[in-house]
Parts: sequence; C-alpha cells; structure tokens
Amino acid sequence: MPDLFSFVEQYGDQTFADKPLTDVDAVIIAQLAYLNFPQFAGHYAINTLTEFQLGRLTDQVWEQTKSLKLLQLMAQSRRYRELRCVQTVSLDGLNGHCTAMDFDLDGRFHYVAFRGTQSDFRDWREDFTMAFKKK
Repeated sequence: MPDLFSFVEQYGDQTFADKPLTDVDAVIIAQLAYLNFPQFAGHYAINTLTEFQLGRLTDQVWEQTKSLKLLQLMAQSRRYRELRCVQTVSLDGLNGHCTAMDFDLDGRFHYVAFRGTQSDFRDWREDFTMAFKKK
C-alpha cells in the first residue's frame, strides 16, 4: 500500500465493526492530532464539517494540501465519517508542551492521539534538550 490515501480509498467502505482498528488507522488518527481540532472539539463528526471548516482544520499546518485531501477522503468514507474529536487537553510549560486528543471513532470506540513537538522555537528547544539530556 503506497500511502495513507490509498488505505482510506481501499478500506473506507468498511466500518470499524467490519474491519477492526489497524496500525495504519492508528497512524491516520495520529496525523489528525497535528491539525487544529481543539477549535472544533465537541460534537462535530468529520462528515458534517463544511469545506471552510475542513480548511480551518488544516490552516498553517505542515503538508496543508495533503492534510486537507486526507480529511476529505475520510469524511466521504464509511470508516471515518463519524469520527469526531471529543476533547483536547494541553499541557504547556517552559520546556515544551504536549496535547492529547480523544477521538470518538464511531460511537463505540475511542482513540487517544498525542501531539508532541511541532515547528516553533520552543519545540525545537525541547527536541534539542531531549537529544542531549543525560538519563
């Protein structure tokens, strides 16, 4: 399978009841943690978001065009269309931050994805600190 898009296209017609959560599903949902879901957390299933809202989810993220394409494919699929970000929790500190997001996959299963470092100065500092920190 060449990429995440192909996975969604190939298995998008199967629900999580039909095909249980796979490692590739986990990667796809982990990717969503880097989008702007905190502003849409709550009761919005991915298939109910407008093109404008999908654009806001991918605003100022790396690979914005690919992220938007992935969201659009997911919204059209049986497998992911009910997915929604229920809640986000962020821990911020001087040395870095982490965000956890609770995704409701289909009303029965939840997946918690974590967002680590991104591309701002504080995150680069955190990456370098971890690289040279003694245990």
